[in-house]
Amino acid sequence: MIRLSKSTLRGFKFGDETSLQRNANNPLISQNLRDSFPYPFGLDDALSWISMNYDQQNPVNLAITVNDEVVGGIGLVIQKDIYRFNAEMGYWLAEPYWHRGIMTEAIVAMVQYGFNSFGVTRIYAG
Repeated sequence: MIRLSKSTLRGFKFGDETSLQRNANNPLISQNLRDSFPYPFGLDDALSWISMNYDQQNPVNLAITVNDEVVGGIGLVIQKDIYRFNAEMGYWLAEPYWHRGIMTEAIVAMVQYGFNSFGVTRIYAG
């Protein structure tokens, strides 16, 4: 768990599905993410995401929470083979939380977490 001044970054947990679904279900979010991020984002999508990311020792995908409600997500894709020291970062934030500095703070924290936890030397976003 990474406590920031405006939010907290933590692993996803069961019980997050309602707030995850509600906050991720927005075409303005999905249009700027990879095609694998669905719109509409249903409760089954939320449960699937939580199941994939639940209970990991060093999670690569973290929930961005405000008052323990999932309002966004941020994660790393650690590359393989000769690119193994690189990680691609992806992130999203629910529209009601835009322009508050939450994502700026989360990105800085995630970069530090990535360098310290996964031995990468380069983090980039597509």
